[in-house]
Amino acid sequence: MLNLWPFLFLVLLLAVTLKVGFLYHIFYLLVLVVLLAHLWGRYAVGRLVVRRRFEPRAFYGETIPVVLE
Repeated sequence: MLNLWPFLFLVLLLAVTLKVGFLYHIFYLLVLVVLLAHLWGRYAVGRLVVRRRFEPRAFYGETIPVVLE
């Protein structure tokens, strides 16, 4: 995942230096988006289910199909 914390720090630094209220709002919005994306990613990975279906036996050198669900 792309690390956005240096970019967020830069936006905060610009907002503090230039004293522009709009940049504070952009900073808060971006922090909220990054935190929600992080939480959503952890939730989605936790509920991910993966199964493999394949023949339990095969001859040496034989190619068998594998189905991923």
